[in-house]
Amino acid sequence: MGSHAKRGRRPKSRAANSSAKNAEDGSTATRHVPPAPPCVAKLNAQHWHVLEEGCADVAAFALRPSQHAQLLACAVPQRLVEILFTAPSSVGQSQKGDCSNSGHAPRQPHSGVFYLQTAAAEALRNLVVNSAEDAVVDVLAASTFPTSDSGQQLQLQQGQGGGRRIGFRDGLVTLLMSAWDTVQKTRREAPLAPPTVVSKNEADGAMSNEEQWVTEGCGANEELLHAPFMIACRALEEVLQLIAVCVEGSEHIAEAFSAPGVLHALLSLLETTTGVVWETLQHPALLYEPPVEGRGVMWLRQYKRREAELLAAVAVAASEVLHMLSDENEVLASLLQSPR
Repeated sequence: MGSHAKRGRRPKSRAANSSAKNAEDGSTATRHVPPAPPCVAKLNAQHWHVLEEGCADVAAFALRPSQHAQLLACAVPQRLVEILFTAPSSVGQSQKGDCSNSGHAPRQPHSGVFYLQTAAAEALRNLVVNSAEDAVVDVLAASTFPTSDSGQQLQLQQGQGGGRRIGFRDGLVTLLMSAWDTVQKTRREAPLAPPTVVSKNEADGAMSNEEQWVTEGCGANEELLHAPFMIACRALEEVLQLIAVCVEGSEHIAEAFSAPGVLHALLSLLETTTGVVWETLQHPALLYEPPVEGRGVMWLRQYKRREAELLAAVAVAASEVLHMLSDENEVLASLLQSPR
């Protein structure tokens, strides 16, 4: 007799009782499972700015542990990793659609990649940090993910579903190397002169020949905030912060970042960034010689100050990764003690 059967009433047959109980349990489970938050749908959008918004929403939801079971059930961590690893191709497809549907040029594709990687890395970090018993990082460490075309030169493995796939820890190593290379490249290509704005005479529709220096006010701030080098630094900082919490939560991931080549890259990154910051703090006169105009010097000082702030943040994040790897790490100790 079932525990829920009333006294004095003949119980139903075992088969009927079992079917009724299963139906009741299923309906109860359906009633108690909340619907997926809208951010889950945004993570499957076609346009990168919608993906970025979805990642930002997940980052906020991840701060509440009560939401984690639902996010895990929707495979949100896995989707965030896919976005993080395939951001270049995702943004490329989005840019093609934007160009065909609008008459004006959209944001540069590489800028969209940086914004998307920053948002996805932040959301993943919040999930890993706030998860119970390293549940998120354990799931990710045991999974493989698709990669974009830009990462095919790295060691890839074949997945069950076809196509090229890569393990989470190897993907993080790949992402670190790629992000650091991008920061160095965008820094080399950064202009050492203020941008110019050509003013338009709306009365006669003619374009004046006078170029105005954008050296102060919101115009200069916008150029500094959205310069490729600046947003690439923010993406690298978030990637390093994500790596730090993953290394702390998984020995399997820590092993990948304890490889001599990866440790050497982290030490080189730390040395380069701290060196640039130190030079900027010294205010050498040579840094401000190229632009001869006084306003150009002001703009360059502002740019160098912002550059130092971002590279200092990158250095702090890299040192945190090295700190997590330092416990009984013979390879790291050997590299630190080896002569230059």
